[in-house]
Amino acid sequence: MDGMTGGFGLPVLPFQTGVPAQDAFPAKLWARVHARAVRADASTPPSYPDPRGHDELRRQIATYLGIARGIRCGPDQIIITSGFRAGLALALHVLGARGRTALIEDPAFPPVRLGLELAGVKAVPIPVDRLGMEVGAATERIPDAYLAVVTPGQHAPTGVAMSGGRRNDLLQWAGSGNRWIIEDDYLSELQLVGRVAPALASEDIHGKVIHIGSFSKTMKPSLGIGFIVVPPETALRFGEAAACLSPSPSTASHIAMAQFIADGLPRGEQDGSGASTMMRGLRRARDAGRA
Repeated sequence: MDGMTGGFGLPVLPFQTGVPAQDAFPAKLWARVHARAVRADASTPPSYPDPRGHDELRRQIATYLGIARGIRCGPDQIIITSGFRAGLALALHVLGARGRTALIEDPAFPPVRLGLELAGVKAVPIPVDRLGMEVGAATERIPDAYLAVVTPGQHAPTGVAMSGGRRNDLLQWAGSGNRWIIEDDYLSELQLVGRVAPALASEDIHGKVIHIGSFSKTMKPSLGIGFIVVPPETALRFGEAAACLSPSPSTASHIAMAQFIADGLPRGEQDGSGASTMMRGLRRARDAGRA
């Protein structure tokens, strides 16, 4: 099949970017936890689930984000999605981005540009240097920009972290007018060198950052569990849009993931699985490549 859809469902290649190591995924443990979750879900009353996602998973994610990414938020600000692309689509719809202009990084994650185009948003690429997106020049050159889609923690694909000065410039730009920032926290706390940069949303005092994350890198993409964190003032609008247009996926998977987070497993705090194991594997691969 031609086009972007032709790249899905194919065998993973050696050193392929964007997918976690297969041996880092706790398959047997996940199977047990998920089986228990399926039984628990089957015994619940036959009512429609919360379209924002299972309440316990949203509570666990709120706690996790406070510890791992410095984001202070409540469960009502979190909506469970099937991943980054679903979160982006929901954000663009709620923010009324159709017909507007968006700043994107150059280079950028390919689905970002195509997703914006399909949503009727004009994407303007902005160069990325060793300090991240060149924010100042971009906002002056494109004064009508309505939003920016960025990976400030670790730029995809260069790995550059946006500098403190440019993060502040971007936040001030959004806060000084009717503008928004969509933060793609695609690698979350997975950092090979240096300290992990805090999430941009953790520094947002204006309520203008939409934070999108997922468990695709710390668990596996096929689980299809992501999340979006929105400012309190927009939580109701996002919840209504999710209820009507983008209800969250499998409740059983939500229950299982909530248990994983509660037990500290995605971060490897009890059995060595998840993020900590993945980081050790990534560092071994990095060191082997340098040898």
